[in-house]
Order: sequence, then C-alpha cells, then structure tokens
Amino acid sequence: MYFDKLAEMAPCAALHRRLCCVVAITVACAALGPPRASRVVRLRVVRAASSDAASSAATSTDGPPRRRGAYGTASAAARVAGTTVGGGFLGLPAVAAPAGFGPTAVTLSASWLFLLAEALVVAEAVGRCRGPKAAAPSVAVVAAEAGVPAQAIRGLFFALVTATLASQLSKAGSMLAGPSYRAATLAAAAATLAFALGPSVERAAGANALLTAVFAAAAVAVGGGAAAAARGGALPFDASLLLRSGDASAARRALPTVLQLLVFAETVPTVSGLLDGDPRRVRLALAFGSLCPLVLECAWAYLGLGLGAPRVDPVDVLLAAPATRAATAALAASAVATTALGSALALRSDVPEAVARRKLAALLAALPAVGVALTSPDVFFAAMDWAGAYPVALLWGLFPPVALLRLRRKTQSGYPKSAGPDAWLAALAAVSGLFVASTATRDLGALVRRFVS
Repeated sequence: MYFDKLAEMAPCAALHRRLCCVVAITVACAALGPPRASRVVRLRVVRAASSDAASSAATSTDGPPRRRGAYGTASAAARVAGTTVGGGFLGLPAVAAPAGFGPTAVTLSASWLFLLAEALVVAEAVGRCRGPKAAAPSVAVVAAEAGVPAQAIRGLFFALVTATLASQLSKAGSMLAGPSYRAATLAAAAATLAFALGPSVERAAGANALLTAVFAAAAVAVGGGAAAAARGGALPFDASLLLRSGDASAARRALPTVLQLLVFAETVPTVSGLLDGDPRRVRLALAFGSLCPLVLECAWAYLGLGLGAPRVDPVDVLLAAPATRAATAALAASAVATTALGSALALRSDVPEAVARRKLAALLAALPAVGVALTSPDVFFAAMDWAGAYPVALLWGLFPPVALLRLRRKTQSGYPKSAGPDAWLAALAAVSGLFVASTATRDLGALVRRFVS
C-alpha cells in the first residue's frame, strides 16, 4: 500500500521536516507576486464596470512595458497562488480526518484537476470576448456575450462572498480569547467593517496587503519552527495517525469544502491581461500557480492529521509549542483577517455607483453574514461547505462550460478550442450539475429527517 511505502521511505521526523519545508516554500513562492487583497476581492471581476486595473495596465499601449517571457508567466502564476490561499485552509485537517490522509489527498488532487479544467474554459471564453487591443473582459462581460443573465451572476457572487465572510467571522470569534463567542464575533465584525467601509478604500487595501505579507512570513516561520520542534521531540507529531484507514465515503462529503478552498477561476481575467491573452502562457500560469495551493493544502492536512486532528485543533497544538507559538498566532490571525477584510471590500465594491449612500448599502449587505456568524462556532465549517456546494459549483463549475458553448456558436469558427471539444464542455457542465443536484438532494433529505424526528 502507498502508506506502507511512505512509512518505509523515511522516518517520521524526516518526512515531517520535508513537508514543513514544502509548506514554507509554497507560501514563499505565492508571496513573490504582487500582494493579494484576498481571493474574494478578485471576484469583483464579475462586475462589468470593474475591469481589473492590472489587466488594463498590462494591455495598454500607453502604460509601462509589458512583462514578457518566463518572468511574466512566473509573476502571473504567483498571483494565482497568492489569491487562492485564504483563511479557510485552517479547517482542512478537521474536514479531512473522517476520510483519512490518503482519500483526502486524492480528493484534493482530483478537485484541482477539475478546477483547472474549468479555469481553462474561462480562459478561452475571456479570449473569445477580447478584442485585438482591448483589456481582458470581466466575467460579467463574458456572461453578457453568452446571454447569461447578469443578475444571476451577481446573485451567486453575493452568496459566495456572504458565506465566506460569515465563515471567517465565525472563526475569528472562536479564536479570540476572553469574551464570549458572540461578543468576540461582533468585535471581529466591527473591526472588519470599520476598515472596509472607512473613508479610504486604498488604506483598507493596504492593510490587506500588509496582512498578506504577515501571512507569508508567518507560514515560513511555522514551517521552520515545526520542523525544529519535531526534530527535538517538542511537537507531538505522530505519522502513524496518517496510516489509519478512514471512511473513504467521507471524502465525498468533504468535496464542497475542498472546492471552496482550491477555486481560482476568478483570477483568469487578470492573468489573461497580464500575459496579453497568450493561450500557452495563460495555461502555464494557471496550472503552476494553482499547483502551489494544492501542495500547501496537502501538506497542511498531513501536518494537522499527524498532530491529532480532529481530536485536537492543530492550531492549538502549534500554539502550545514555544518554537511555533508566535508564528502560528500570526499565521491564523492574518489568514482569517485578510479573507474577512477582502470579503467586506468585495461587498463594498459590488454596490452600484448609482446608489446614493454606498457605504450604508454595503453595511446592510454585510449584515446577513454577521447574523449567520453569530449563531454558532460551527458556522466556520458549515458556511465553507455550503459555499463550495452551491455558489462555487454553479459560478465556477456550471456557468463556464455553458457560457463557452454559447460563445463558440456566436464567435468565429477559426478560434482554437483550447479548452477542449464541445463534448468535454458538456461533460464538465453535466458533472457540475449532477454534483449540485446530488448535494441538494442530500441536504434536503437531511433537513426532512431532522424535521420529522
């Protein structure tokens, strides 16, 4: 078996040290590109009026020189990696525990392949809607060209951002020591909204960039500290916990959360703009940029399960070890804060310009997420699961192939079908539709059984 070979390849401490180094190197590579505001802020591309500034600069003839060659591709890949990683990754070990490390690694890898295929679909759709000298179009423009109602896209965007914000506020409430859960959650919500809805969007974006830098530095420090602590026996890492057979069917139940953690299709318009729409370079940037978060998630699941998740929270274990205490606190706090702040900024950006009191409208739009977060600490996991099951699966699973099939019928026949033949697009749409339908059936069944009992 794979795990038997794994156990024979290296002692526990040595293998642990290598995986900690993988975590550190992965996050450091993600930090090489421009600072990310957060994965959710990138979803602003669904608004027709908000063309990404980086895309415009990369395609403008009056702007700075365009990045060419391997460096430009690597920079775009780093943008993908940095945007994908968010605060939700802290909960992966608990989600992975019922299935075990092996099935979880397979689920992560399969999900990554599926999301990569969907991102390539978005890339072709963006290319078909792009003029010879125009900036890369937003997803809203792609939807309009394909005849998909804009309100449907905005509705899915709002649902995804609301679920993400609720999840991160719930995690913040659980992490803060001292006050009650609800008081801590309210404090976290007040601080987040005060920054996001303050007088300066640039200042809020700068704070988010600083948090991202803290996250990257803390991840490197946690990797090095954990390796040293494991080598000295100060960290209770047990590789035998990874060899235990779990419930493989639990991997299917974890699939929505995995999709939420790994989705990156929202970065495609930006990447296409940075690389001047070059199909080969766009594919390389998307593939290698998204591979870094996959490795990070696998390594974090390995470390967390080896530390005893879900019986204990791996973050708590790392906080208890002197070698990793400070770095882990910074890692957890910055991961949650940057995602929560980015979600609030995304809600603010989605308020139409015509609205008179945009800040008040954005505040009202954030209240549902705050209300949901106040209900229970379990919202952290429940909101991630729901977001992956429905908004992510519909917005980045079902919509791209359907839109591209329509665009292929409308645009020039000579444009290369870089995302695959029509039958492949139909298969991706069918898989996404069946996934949403099966998840809805499961959830409705559970709701009925709960109501009856």
